[in-house]
Amino acid sequence: MRGAPLATSGAPKQSRGGQLSSDGIAAFAPLARNDKQIVVCRELTKMFESIYRGTAEEIIKILESDKNNLKGEFVAVIK
Repeated sequence: MRGAPLATSGAPKQSRGGQLSSDGIAAFAPLARNDKQIVVCRELTKMFESIYRGTAEEIIKILESDKNNLKGEFVAVIK
């Protein structure tokens, strides 16, 4: 369906010791050239639940600003 939001989820601990890798963050890079709105949810329904909203560039900066932002299970929705 054209124009429909895309959602994906994953737990990076299977590959990088519980942290989102720089490769995972780099997956947002092609979107950074656009003004697509992204929502990244981390650790939903858990004590350290976080929800980040913005463009790909803004989300990358937020995630890279603190190593704790890279830990846990993630869900991303791209509109």
